[in-house]
Amino acid sequence: MRISDWIPSISITALFGVILWLCRAMISARLTASVRHEYDKKLESFKADLLSKEVQIEALRSGAISALASRQAALDGRRIEAIEQIWSGVMTLAPAKFIAEILARFNYDKVAKQAAYDQKTRDVFAAIGGHLDLKSFQTTTADKARPFIPRIVWGLFVAYKTILSVALVKCEFPKKRIDPDANLIAEDEIRKLVTAALPQKADYINQYGSSSFAYLIEEIESGILDEMVKMMLGVESDKQNVERAAAIVEHSNKVMASISRSDQTPPI
Repeated sequence: MRISDWIPSISITALFGVILWLCRAMISARLTASVRHEYDKKLESFKADLLSKEVQIEALRSGAISALASRQAALDGRRIEAIEQIWSGVMTLAPAKFIAEILARFNYDKVAKQAAYDQKTRDVFAAIGGHLDLKSFQTTTADKARPFIPRIVWGLFVAYKTILSVALVKCEFPKKRIDPDANLIAEDEIRKLVTAALPQKADYINQYGSSSFAYLIEEIESGILDEMVKMMLGVESDKQNVERAAAIVEHSNKVMASISRSDQTPPI
């Protein structure tokens, strides 16, 4: 066979190969373009969706921050009001400090026992107490402040109120001719309460007993002020102060329970 006989066959094969290559290239280009177009569409959709979610997240974040700021402002306002309520309670009870100081200056048990049989002595107690009694010292407004103040502030206020309440009740006993030997007031619980309120005065309290309580009232009052200042500065109560407050409230409840029972005691 001559070489010239191969030429047409080779040309046709080559042409077919070129056409096949071109077809493949076109198909590949179309597929690539189609995939790229689909990819671009999905990418744009993803970007739009992402942007939409970012807007939603930003709106939620701004709303949450705004709500938190609003709540914090309301809480701060309520705390300031709580401070005012507690101090108003302190001022309501303050007139009883005079009674506590007077009773601490003499042998209360001896004079109170004498009053049960001597009208003049009862008149002295009536003059000391005047028109003051537990019913005239309502601190319900201060009670509303409790959820918004540190526990130690509440604990010190309770200690202050309890000590002065005991002084008022003791001033009432002689006028009602109630025998002080009946041990109606839980004196040991008062001592524990004052020690919890002023642990730095423990030795002084142990040395002078109940006669020391009246002279520590001012320190408790100062303690209330100091703790309220810390509250306004954002200082958190530590574990020790939380435990102190719990102990004060526990002992106060026992003291006030004994006072309630004393109201049912008949005169001698």
